Amino acid sequence: MTADTTPEDVLFEEALDIVIRLQNAPANPVTLDLIRHWRARSPAHDAAWREAAELHGMAGQVLNDQSSSLNGEGGASRRAILGGMAGLVVATGAALHGPGAWLRLTADRMTAAAEVTRFQMPDGTSVTLGPASAIRL
Repeated sequence: MTADTTPEDVLFEEALDIVIRLQNAPANPVTLDLIRHWRARSPAHDAAWREAAELHGMAGQVLNDQSSSLNGEGGASRRAILGGMAGLVVATGAALHGPGAWLRLTADRMTAAAEVTRFQMPDGTSVTLGPASAIRL
């Protein structure tokens, strides 16, 4: 436990672990017995279980709603979600590659990271480009 972790936080994390275990095997008698015994340990254990189960139920409802809209029950929602995801991909690509792509389009010579290149200019002078450099002639 860290200094800012309360006993209630620890119980809640334990309860969430058990909820996940129950989700993976809902009919497992060992898991069901574990839940009964864990909740019976104290009122704090039972309260943590109820809170974790309630949050899991709300998250499950959100996931069910999203799944329904993605399965064709909400075509406009599906298009909006897919459109938003496509926009996010384009924006991420532009942010990551935009500056480098513009540089590659406008530079005549470039060097990569850790690359040093020496070449002759058209007028006969020699130029050495250091790592991650570019030049336009």
